[in-house]
Amino acid sequence: MRATKNEFIEDHPEWIGHMDLIIMPPTAEEVLEEYPDAAGSEILRRADTQTHFGVTRAAIYMLSRRNGQSHRFAEMVAMQRPPRPNTDDVQMAGIPRVRDHAHAPYMRDVLARAKRQGFTPPADAIYHSGLARFTGDREAFVTPEMGRGYIRQLCERRGWGAEGDMEIAPREPERDPLDSAPPLAEDLVQRATATMVRQDPGLQKLSRAELRQRAIDKYGPSK
Repeated sequence: MRATKNEFIEDHPEWIGHMDLIIMPPTAEEVLEEYPDAAGSEILRRADTQTHFGVTRAAIYMLSRRNGQSHRFAEMVAMQRPPRPNTDDVQMAGIPRVRDHAHAPYMRDVLARAKRQGFTPPADAIYHSGLARFTGDREAFVTPEMGRGYIRQLCERRGWGAEGDMEIAPREPERDPLDSAPPLAEDLVQRATATMVRQDPGLQKLSRAELRQRAIDKYGPSK
């Protein structure tokens, strides 16, 4: 006989305060919206898979993240896998490549924006949204050949810190991370200004030039 919610909480008190994850299990889109660094993760493809605990993999992942765990640890717990050797091949094994989810709505947008900036991502690359300075940033696409060495060098050059698989102390960047970034495409500027006005109607009093510059400052590198 299936346990009631009260019986479940009695047996698993760690879920107290997180009943929303049980009553309405999160979808892959909701996971990605709250934790963008889950982009490309297997957890998105198996979000609604039930575990023997009686909750979905996505619910377990979200609970772990809410408790302060890293993406990698939360994914390991949700997928019910033991820790594995810490090598490039192991770390990148099983993570969907660009070719594996090119038709997913969020990835279609990422690829379209990358191509508008003059870059066609390799089919075997992994898109790490946590490395993206803006959506579709070419520096956020990492191929197996580039590995974690590239990620470490990139973070160190930018002055970004990292925890988890790689421990990198933050510092001042060697140069502004956006210096080499292409300007925000005009269609993205227009879309951003419309979003900003919809969220804050008071912005309508700004001039077109002022509103445009605010959008560029907020959503991407300036020209």
